Amino acid sequence: MFQGVYFVFLLFSATLGDEWPQLVIGGSKNKLASAMKPCIIPYNKEYFYFTNEVDRLKTGENINGDGKLVISVKCYSSRKIIKPSDFAVCFDGELYPTRHTCDPVQKKCAPKYDSYATIYSCTTPKGVQVSCELPAEPGTKLTVRCAHWRYKPPDVDMVREKFCQQNGEWEEHEDCSLQCGKLINKDHLNVTNNNSDASSLLFPISSVPWHATILVYLNSKWYFVCPATMISNVLVITAFSCFEKISWKILPLKISVGHNQQYQSLTEMYDVGQVYLSEERLSIALVGVREYIEFSDTVGSICVGDILSLDTRLGRMLFWNKDSKSQTLSYNECQSLKGINRVVGSNFFCNHLDNFTFSPVIIGLGLYLHDQNTNVTNLEAVLVDRSSDGEFGVYADVREEANRNFITIKTQEFGQWLLKNYNGWWRRRLKDKQ
Repeated sequence: MFQGVYFVFLLFSATLGDEWPQLVIGGSKNKLASAMKPCIIPYNKEYFYFTNEVDRLKTGENINGDGKLVISVKCYSSRKIIKPSDFAVCFDGELYPTRHTCDPVQKKCAPKYDSYATIYSCTTPKGVQVSCELPAEPGTKLTVRCAHWRYKPPDVDMVREKFCQQNGEWEEHEDCSLQCGKLINKDHLNVTNNNSDASSLLFPISSVPWHATILVYLNSKWYFVCPATMISNVLVITAFSCFEKISWKILPLKISVGHNQQYQSLTEMYDVGQVYLSEERLSIALVGVREYIEFSDTVGSICVGDILSLDTRLGRMLFWNKDSKSQTLSYNECQSLKGINRVVGSNFFCNHLDNFTFSPVIIGLGLYLHDQNTNVTNLEAVLVDRSSDGEFGVYADVREEANRNFITIKTQEFGQWLLKNYNGWWRRRLKDKQ
């Protein structure tokens, strides 16, 4: 009849550690065979005993000492935890463990999740690497680094170390932020200038990481809609007219990035979530994707220009021609343009390029300036229309107040839409951690 009791004691011996040898089990068959003394519930101001959440044992109450009854132990304070265990067993007049303590609950730091911009690694005070997605004990070291050079740290160091403090808070730190308009290096621009004429400047396609393409799904195939320009890792900008003949709320749309020089290789495609159209037909549109676009050496966003005084004659636009390079555009007044039977307001200007036809398929392309001193590229305008003969292109100036306000408001609106519909969209995808 005592085999079960003997098993219970062996089970608890592993938990009670050094106290257990005090129990005389092996070789004490005479004691097991004799009557077992009951235990008296002692008084303690920090913790109490109970058989369940309702039946609390009173001080001085007797419980059976045959070792069959396991009672629970709990601290009065919810801010403390019972140790070394949350149970006790009575054997022959003694409670085991013989003594409990109520220690303050150790505050832990909140989990940290990798984002599209920032990557974390965690090391315990004992030097063991652990997942940062679990609560961290005080003293845990948090190593913070940027996911790619297109994101910059708030300070000079690309890798920063912070610690989990005793109060359960991480040392103050900031996540990495986007660096827009950056090329791999200044030489990668590879601009050539044979004379003082700005129109001789050549701009290689390989140095335009912000170029994107909008695609629509029809008849089991993806078709080209318009080119676009990435202005963040979730938004691209293009022309309003790109969506005049497309039921974008019904038909699936995707944004593709990472083209080769012939614009044929689609390395990454992202589902479109929202399209925002400006009030004027001859203007711009913003397109947002449902998940962040992973940036790389060849994929990144452009900055949106904000200085109206910049010389548009130095602007460059990405398009493909015989030598797969784009050329500097010259500035022309919007006067008596053939085939454009509408008023061109202050938000717009026109460009003409010798021996080049503005084709309908390049409507939506961005016009941009690159500052060689800062290695920063700014988007100045979006191609929104063309003359009937393709001689002139008409641009919406993104630096103009109305267009800048549209971009700012819709960017905020889309951010709220993402949080509402795709909570946690910013968390780094598993495939991007490879």
